[in-house]
Amino acid sequence: MWAFLVTEVMFFGGLFTGYAVYRNLYPEAFRLASHHLDVMLGATNTAVLIGSSLTMALAIRAAQVGKKSSQVGFLLATMGSARCS
Repeated sequence: MWAFLVTEVMFFGGLFTGYAVYRNLYPEAFRLASHHLDVMLGATNTAVLIGSSLTMALAIRAAQVGKKSSQVGFLLATMGSARCS
């Protein structure tokens, strides 16, 4: 578990450091690129990710309390939301 946490910190630390360096070196490119972002697409992606996380957490809870039919339903909902993205 500790090895996983350390590798995650190293990966995302490097990723965010690289982003910060490039954003500082090329601010004009980042400003111009921001005009090409689709807010609706980003909002939809965020909603799908939150929804699939919720249904997965509900499936885990259903498994813990022994509700097999609810668990299967939540897992199918999670898979369905993943197909939408």
